[in-house]
Amino acid sequence: MSGTGPTKLSSPARVGQETFIAVAWGGVAITLLFILFRFMVRIKVFGRLQPDDGLVLFSWISLLINASLWHVGQDALYEIIAVSVGELYPPPPGFDRRTEGYLRKMVAVFVFFYTGLWSIKLAFLLFFKRLGQNVRHQDKLWWVVLSITFATYVTCIGTIQYRCFASSFEYIQIILVPVNLLRKVRLSVLKKLALGGLFSVTVVIMVFAITRAVVVTSYSHQPDQTWLYLWSGLEHAVCEWSFYRL
Repeated sequence: MSGTGPTKLSSPARVGQETFIAVAWGGVAITLLFILFRFMVRIKVFGRLQPDDGLVLFSWISLLINASLWHVGQDALYEIIAVSVGELYPPPPGFDRRTEGYLRKMVAVFVFFYTGLWSIKLAFLLFFKRLGQNVRHQDKLWWVVLSITFATYVTCIGTIQYRCFASSFEYIQIILVPVNLLRKVRLSVLKKLALGGLFSVTVVIMVFAITRAVVVTSYSHQPDQTWLYLWSGLEHAVCEWSFYRL
């Protein structure tokens, strides 16, 4: 009789279904408030929005689409986990069809997730470009970092673990732009410290990206899907939150 039981391929979900969806939609709602506030301030102060604002909005739309995909695919995700750990055996009728649909949604989730992250990175670069347009050699560094940004975006079609650390590496490249700007611009020490504090939001995002990569891979070679996607959604939301301060 033991040979007829289910084979456990993974561990139970670390994140409950209600918590998972609440975090996904909570991130969408909170970041929307920050974005609307940023847009209102920009229009009031400058009279119009900037190109980087468009990238931030596009990134938020990506976050919204992913939350919608998770809302539709949440039942399939937890059903797959239940079957893989032996909690649901034998698989219910239509399981193969639902699994196929879930995997298709995951392709879209990954595309929108990384596209959203890289949209924020491009928004940072556009913001720094405006600040350093009169600083010597800043333009050359900006183009180098921009090229690396596009290259790493294309490369992130690789494995999940590699994409996590590639995202962290890209933040390090972007930090070079404001660091070089602060080093060459002629300002008082107090003003440089103020600008440095403003630019430190990129460091916060980088630390969060590295934390996500470490956390989701520290438990096993096959990270729990709910844990992985929860941290991915949080990273995306943190990126949206951080940019409204610039």
